[in-house]
Amino acid sequence: AFMPRAGSRSAPHVRRQRLREMLVEKKTLESYSLAVRWFFMWMELVGLAPACSYEELDWQLSEYLEFRWEGNQKYNLAGDSLSGISHYTNAKRRLPFSWRLLSCWKRHEIPVRAPPMSRVMALAIAGAAARSGDGWFALSILVGFHAFLRTTELLTLTAGQVLTGQQAFEVVLDLGFTKSGKRRGCRELVVLDDGVT
Repeated sequence: AFMPRAGSRSAPHVRRQRLREMLVEKKTLESYSLAVRWFFMWMELVGLAPACSYEELDWQLSEYLEFRWEGNQKYNLAGDSLSGISHYTNAKRRLPFSWRLLSCWKRHEIPVRAPPMSRVMALAIAGAAARSGDGWFALSILVGFHAFLRTTELLTLTAGQVLTGQQAFEVVLDLGFTKSGKRRGCRELVVLDDGVT
């Protein structure tokens, strides 16, 4: 039996999360579960029996993707269905046609995005906030706008993360390991050089 060496940091009585439980975030698993249920409801609706092979499952999923595409439905739910099935069955490489269809969908889907805020609008909101005595809110609008920060990055920003830049009216924001920084394995820095801010 394995016994930890003296001075080992891992205590045998502490329950650690299993690695497979950390593969996918809990929220993502919930999305997968819901999307997979939609896939099974569609199978029941069209009268399909559960697949007996990966090739048959690949065909069923490709038909489901076509159904969702033709119905002008959301890409995310289709993607979660395919990702969920792949996750639960460990079959990602065994569903090549379905993944190709999903990639095709993503290339041809016109993203629905909110129109970007203009600089004038950001200045107007910040000005209104400053006029009403809320200087911190005014500053957060300007910093968030000019540094293009995510909401969490903006709301958790501290003075210790604001570094002096090389030019006058320039600061560097050390955002640490952000969402994209974690993927690349490096800290993310943003240069903020707007004089008004």
